[in-house]
Amino acid sequence: MTHIFARLPQCNVILYASIGKEDFYRTLNMRKMKTGMALFKNAAAMAEKGFTD
Repeated sequence: MTHIFARLPQCNVILYASIGKEDFYRTLNMRKMKTGMALFKNAAAMAEKGFTD
């Protein structure tokens, strides 16, 4: 995952994860969405828009 993030620094990443695996994705700085986990370049704006918790 970190290799993918490094290769695509300009991209938002949305991952549909299995329930119960959220803590693993949080270790990658991903944030929980209603339907998955995400790593947004502007996390505060995405939270403000309601995309993440």
